[in-house]
Amino acid sequence: MLLDRVPQPLQVAAVEYRLEESWGLGFMPGDNETGFVVYRLTGQSAKWARDQGSRLGGRLPGGTAQWHRTPVGDTGDERWYPHDDTLQMKGAAPGSLHSPSIAEYLGRYGFFISIEKKRATEADQAIQAGGSFYAYARGGRVTIVDPARGKVYFAYAG
Repeated sequence: MLLDRVPQPLQVAAVEYRLEESWGLGFMPGDNETGFVVYRLTGQSAKWARDQGSRLGGRLPGGTAQWHRTPVGDTGDERWYPHDDTLQMKGAAPGSLHSPSIAEYLGRYGFFISIEKKRATEADQAIQAGGSFYAYARGGRVTIVDPARGKVYFAYAG
């Protein structure tokens, strides 16, 4: 199940980092769960992803209808900007929002986990710059494919 989170045809060499927590009775309906996993791709798989360039999103399951190019926009998407619903931010000019971050995505329901700074920085760079792709899934999940680093980041908050 852990490796099923990586889209085909990408292949995993190793799970580099994993932090998953649950608040409640232990993965029961209604519990709150937050997690972050970093997968390192095989050399061949990372090269394939880089070679696809801007076409990568169309070559992953769901195609361009599901996979979005980075950078994540500053449109106020509540998945990336859950705490920007204050009166000050609602009246803010377009482009005045802060950059999206994996920490804010993970903490959007108030259940924060402390991921390693290095891991958060890598994921933030992947979503804030061009060249990566991300897709949403049920249960507050997002998968980020970062060809430049040869990694896949999987995050969920729900």
